[in-house]
Amino acid sequence: MNEEMNRQVRRPFRVHAGILQTLFREQGGSFSKAIAELVMNAIDARATEIRIETSKEHGRLTISDNGKGFADLTEIQEFFETFGTPHHEGDAKFGRFRIGRGQVMGYAKTRWLSGKYEMLVDIQDAAGEFGYELRSLSQARLGCTIEVELYEKRDILEVMLLYGKHVDLSEANTLLPLYGDNHLSQLVRYVSVPILIDGVQINQLVEHLDWDFDELAFYKLDRDFHDLRIYNQGVFVESFPAARFGIGGVVVSRVTLHVNAARNAIVKCEHWRKIAGRLIERFTVQVEKARKLRPPEIQRLLRDLVFEDRSMSAKSLEKLRFLPDIFGVYQDRRWLFPEHRRFTCFDRKKRMIAERVTNLGIVTVIDPVLLHLAGIEVSNNNAHWLVQQLRLRLALNEDSDPGRMQWIDFETLAQEFSDTATVFDDDQMDRRAQVAIEALRSINKFAANICGSQTRKLVGGASDSMDAWTDGVSYIAIEHRQLETVGQLAGYRWTSEYRPGLFRLVYLLIHEYGHKSSSQGDHCHDPEFYVRFHNTILHPGVHLLMENLYKAHVKSLIKQRMRAPTATGSFVRWCASVAPKLRSRGSDEVRAAPLRIKPTA
Repeated sequence: MNEEMNRQVRRPFRVHAGILQTLFREQGGSFSKAIAELVMNAIDARATEIRIETSKEHGRLTISDNGKGFADLTEIQEFFETFGTPHHEGDAKFGRFRIGRGQVMGYAKTRWLSGKYEMLVDIQDAAGEFGYELRSLSQARLGCTIEVELYEKRDILEVMLLYGKHVDLSEANTLLPLYGDNHLSQLVRYVSVPILIDGVQINQLVEHLDWDFDELAFYKLDRDFHDLRIYNQGVFVESFPAARFGIGGVVVSRVTLHVNAARNAIVKCEHWRKIAGRLIERFTVQVEKARKLRPPEIQRLLRDLVFEDRSMSAKSLEKLRFLPDIFGVYQDRRWLFPEHRRFTCFDRKKRMIAERVTNLGIVTVIDPVLLHLAGIEVSNNNAHWLVQQLRLRLALNEDSDPGRMQWIDFETLAQEFSDTATVFDDDQMDRRAQVAIEALRSINKFAANICGSQTRKLVGGASDSMDAWTDGVSYIAIEHRQLETVGQLAGYRWTSEYRPGLFRLVYLLIHEYGHKSSSQGDHCHDPEFYVRFHNTILHPGVHLLMENLYKAHVKSLIKQRMRAPTATGSFVRWCASVAPKLRSRGSDEVRAAPLRIKPTA
């Protein structure tokens, strides 16, 4: 050995038997896929019919075909005993490395009968060397028959449920999460050989269906389908969202597609590249004829316009509406060519401001939905780039200098239009907000007196930038979200995320009474304002405002039969629990136990 190490030698890699066990158990992912592999093996063996017989009671099933089977012991050694022997060019539709048969061995004890031999495989009870038992048959068997006895009985229910045979729902319900594209009937739906389970055929012969076809594939395309399902010569491989090609439906290849070892993805396949190209051609024709586009078509169209160099002309798209505005309405190409040439990207927070500047016609607001549809990450820079690209691609002769435009940061608009607000009638707010503002109104007159002001009307409202506002004379508006979340911090319960509390409404009220003129838009807090606010906050009556507001809010919750916020309910129950221990005036002296209040996490 030392002599060998002193010179360069080439040594082969070896595979431990344990990797086979892992391959058997994990390659397919479901029992249905393991059975689908046996179906593909039978087709590769030139079978013209495949039969599956089930036995629910014993957790068994039998798969038999009339293919060529194993001709002799040499074939068994090369193609059954040895895993990974490659197929020769043209000798199989599906097979590549002869490893798929191992999948069923991971789920069940199997008995293989073909020609003059039977092979027994039980990897769970394998003692010593990992392998199988080979026996001679007294009479030769045609084709190949595989008897399967499942390690877990529930897997037989999966197969039975897939093609519609009756099973108890109590047993079937445990399997429902396993479904999807792994149904056996779905996996082999369009293979060219009849497959029968207990005498019921579960597949369709695609050549007998009224589908479009060419030399590469059969096509069943539909604009209303949400996905595009791809079958490799009848066996399901994968599905794509309809937006991938702008169209949904089913494609069944007539030629072999190059797929990965798990058969769930197409990899570097020239045939698929050509099929995909024809799908795109179909989509292009479809769009040019359409009067209204479906969402997947809009996604594909936008991505083509931005990232691809398709021959689709701006003129052919002139009347199509595929550009979403902030109101959720799809606009045509003219939306990108306003006279003002100004654009901004909505920040998804200050909607009232976005709608206001849109209605005023001073800027075109790009909704982030447009970026999502185009497959672009949402950012201000990306929105700017996207608008530039679309303007260049969609420009017509009458659109002079489509590359010239002005981009405005949305935050700049938000500051300029920070006075954007509206007030509500009570019935326009939800019940929580109505209860809160009624409680606040019960202390409004007292609050005005403390602040040295005339009483103003309290209303709810909506604003993107203000929690409360006033005209300085007749009304004070509280933003409805401040009202809807009251009570979250009204007791002794604290949360890691700040939420407006009931007592904060008192400070908002005092703050707005401190304004002697409008607090909307640009306004300043002069020294006189700070003096008024400071003196009011330190007024001895403020604690009474808070106490009375809390009482009024709880009473209103009870009257309206509404559930109290968690913090409010906890505090009220705590008060009720300690009330009997409090001393009252004139009572006998009682030494009460000290009270410890712990804030909750």
